[in-house]
Amino acid sequence: MSHALTLRKHFAVTTRPAGAVPGAHKAVAVDGTPADTVMVALASPIFFDPPPAVAAAAAASAGTPAPSPPFDAVISGINRGDNAGGHVIYSGTVGAAREAALNGIPAVAVSLGDLGAEAPAAYAPAASGTAAIVAALIHEESGALARALTGAVINLNFPRVGGRAGIGAGVVTPAPSPSHSDEEGTGPDGSAASVPFRGFYLARQGGSAARPGFHEAFVEADAPAAPDGKERASPPVAAPDGTTTRYFKNVGGGMRWDNTAGTDTAALAANWASVTALTLRQDVRALADGLECRDEDGEGRAWERAAGAAVAKLVVAAGKRAGLEVAGV
Repeated sequence: MSHALTLRKHFAVTTRPAGAVPGAHKAVAVDGTPADTVMVALASPIFFDPPPAVAAAAAASAGTPAPSPPFDAVISGINRGDNAGGHVIYSGTVGAAREAALNGIPAVAVSLGDLGAEAPAAYAPAASGTAAIVAALIHEESGALARALTGAVINLNFPRVGGRAGIGAGVVTPAPSPSHSDEEGTGPDGSAASVPFRGFYLARQGGSAARPGFHEAFVEADAPAAPDGKERASPPVAAPDGTTTRYFKNVGGGMRWDNTAGTDTAALAANWASVTALTLRQDVRALADGLECRDEDGEGRAWERAAGAAVAKLVVAAGKRAGLEVAGV
């Protein structure tokens, strides 16, 4: 899904009656991609008329100061399944938060590393931890942290609750030292965590990612089941000119793990909630003859350093608010 958008076709935007969603001032369902939902909020009259994006464009055209963003922050999630490591690239949850950041609004992407989580109780610790992060983002230092992190996405991943959370769960150490034995993140001792999560860990993005695994799929509606219960593969469909079409389903092929100390997946495996700041820039500074090129965008790089300092302050402040341990800073 990533940052996919719906273009040149209609999609439904449904406003729920007041009180239909407990605690919500207004609840709107968007039949589109995650990034579509943020675009609708900012560039359609569903919340404000004129839309914030239109008002900002009008101010820019008139040479007048841009209006303040209409939202204190955008929180995307809680996603079922982690968005750590390489999963950031594919994540619609991160894509929605990135769309907010592109529009100058503080953004947090939140995920729970449990693909089997269905009961609300499974999400409660993640919701509580997210509330502490958001409160610190908006209120600490009179909003200075939010201003410093405008243009960045706070990627927040929580370990699963009451399940196997990886070796080291419940043991306080200066940094996580996890070990995985399968794609669920189980430690070699098979132990299960009895605590929701240890605290916040300021982590860098790791290289873990799910591997693809394709099965040929039977596309006929009345296809009989195979003896092993799996889908039967359909024979290739041949066209008169010799072109053939085959159908496949990506069912996943395990994980490629990166448990290097300090990474987001390592933190999750050791039962920490990982906090990682993702910037909107993805370029790499070139090198000439083995020497660093002159930084022609010093202001931009200075912003990255300031954002890094701000996210460290954010994690410490959120930990204090929630009474949780903080590591990695």
